[in-house]
Amino acid sequence: MRVLVVPPSGPCEVKELVNSLDELQQLVGGGIEIVAPRSEFRDYRRIRMIVNEDFLAEDLPFNFFASYVYGYGTHLNPILGTVVFAYEGWVNGEPDLVGLPDEELRFLQMLHSHCFM
Repeated sequence: MRVLVVPPSGPCEVKELVNSLDELQQLVGGGIEIVAPRSEFRDYRRIRMIVNEDFLAEDLPFNFFASYVYGYGTHLNPILGTVVFAYEGWVNGEPDLVGLPDEELRFLQMLHSHCFM
């Protein structure tokens, strides 16, 4: 599955994963939690954010882009550490994470580039 990996600073990166829990845990640096972006993104897209579930306890660096997409300010917690963006879909008839479609991938890359201009 094709995902967008967004570290706390620096450029984002497109990665191809085999959709394994181990790969996602390695990318975010621990156990994962799946969260939805703020409503403007949720209403139009099925984009999901995979974050480190213990980000506050691990004192990870602030992720400006992911916190913006998540809607920090309306939520109690910011997003810290590296975040993986994927898509909500179906695998073998079950809800699961799938790769980002081209349109959503380009949208996130464009949005990320505008946040860091």
